[in-house]
Amino acid sequence: MILAISAALAGAVALYVLGPILGWGSPAPLSDAGAQEADRRRELLDRRQEALAGLKDLTMEYEVGKLTREDYEQQREKLTLQTVEIYRELDKDGAA
Repeated sequence: MILAISAALAGAVALYVLGPILGWGSPAPLSDAGAQEADRRRELLDRRQEALAGLKDLTMEYEVGKLTREDYEQQREKLTLQTVEIYRELDKDGAA
């Protein structure tokens, strides 16, 4: 009985170790189109983070008095439009 359990355990460990080597359970490689889509999604997500960080920084600079209200509103509108466009692209690509 102990010998059978040991053999089963050794077999399971062997399959676990050899599985990735033999390609079992590994994800299929992305096609060129899939890789390009993943790169585009990553780029859009990076741009979104930059835009949101820019809005946060802009607000902080205005609150500490580094920007006039007019400059703040102009830059905020520009950044907001950029951010909205990024979200539209993400939504269109289904990547949000």
